[in-house]
Amino acid sequence: ESEETKGRVVNGLEAAEGQFPWQASIRFRVPQLDTEGNQIIHNCGGTLIDECWVLTAAHCFIDRDASIFTVRLGDLNNRVSDDTEQDFAIERLIIHEEFSLYPSARHDVALLKLAKVNGRCARYTDAVQPACLPDESFPIKQKGELCQVSGWGVTNESLGQSSAAANLMWVTLPTKSNKYCKSRYNKRTELFIDDIMICAGLKTGGSDACTGDSGGPYVCRNSEGKYAVVGVVSFGIGCARAKYPGVYTNVAHFIPWINSNIN
Repeated sequence: ESEETKGRVVNGLEAAEGQFPWQASIRFRVPQLDTEGNQIIHNCGGTLIDECWVLTAAHCFIDRDASIFTVRLGDLNNRVSDDTEQDFAIERLIIHEEFSLYPSARHDVALLKLAKVNGRCARYTDAVQPACLPDESFPIKQKGELCQVSGWGVTNESLGQSSAAANLMWVTLPTKSNKYCKSRYNKRTELFIDDIMICAGLKTGGSDACTGDSGGPYVCRNSEGKYAVVGVVSFGIGCARAKYPGVYTNVAHFIPWINSNIN
C-alpha cells in the first residue's frame, strides 16, 4: 500500500478479555508472507453488528476474493488459540456500490455475512457481543468526542509488519471537526475529505490506527453506557503523524445502506 493510504494501533494499550467483544479479525485462510518474509495471518479488522453480520472496510477486499478469508470473533491474542474464539467462513461479501479508492477511499464500507456453523452464526458470550449502530439517539459531536479505536495492526509505522500486535490494542482518540480535517488534507495532499468521513486523532500525533487496523471499529459510548460503532478505519497519511488525523468511514451516513442489506 502507498504511504498515503496505509490500511490504517500506535502507542495503544493492551485490551483486556471482553473489553471489545464486537471486534472481529478478518484473517487469511493460508498465511501470507510480506516482502521481508514476515508471516501475515490477520488482514483487517471488523465490527460484529448482528449475529450474522460484520461491518468492515471495502478496501480490504481490493483484488481479493472473500473465499481466501475467515472471520474470527472473541479473539484477544491472535497468535494463541483459546476457547473464547469463534471462526466463520464468509457466506457473502457486499461492497458498497459507490466504493472508490482514488483520489482517496470513498464509500469505504463493506458487509460480511457469516456462514453458519451448526445452524448458527455468532454465539453471544462475554467475549462476543455486537456493537450498536449509531442512530438519532446517539449524537456524535463534530469535535472532541473521546472514542476508542482497536485492532491488531502494526504498532510502529517505520517497523511495519514486524511490529504487528499479537494482543488486541486500543487507544482513545478525540474526534476532529471535518473543517479541521479538510484544512489538513484537502489543501496539502491529493487525499480528499468529505462529510461521509469522520476524522480522529491528536494534533501532536503519537497515537493512531495503522496498517492492519483497517475496517476495524471506532466506537463511542452514549449516555446509557452503550457503545456504537461510529467509524470504520479507512485511511490516513502514514500513522500517528502530527496534524494528520486518521480518517474513518462515517457509519451514521450508511445506516440505510446497512439496514437494506441486512434486512
